[in-house]
Amino acid sequence: MADLEAAGYLTRTRIGRRTRYTVNPESPFRHKAQEGLRVGPLLDQLTAMADADTPGPQTARHQPAGGSRGS
Repeated sequence: MADLEAAGYLTRTRIGRRTRYTVNPESPFRHKAQEGLRVGPLLDQLTAMADADTPGPQTARHQPAGGSRGS
């Protein structure tokens, strides 16, 4: 984390006893193959992919507790 902060990719903020890290989406990639590209669009793409893979709330069929019905 310290390396990412030193490179300008993250900003660290202390809130009470907790530390909050914020990504700087305008940070450029350092490798020549990604010259001119920013971190933000990649993170947006990864977030969209993760959201698409996350199942939404499911409607479960719930039976009352207490075993079988009828006698």
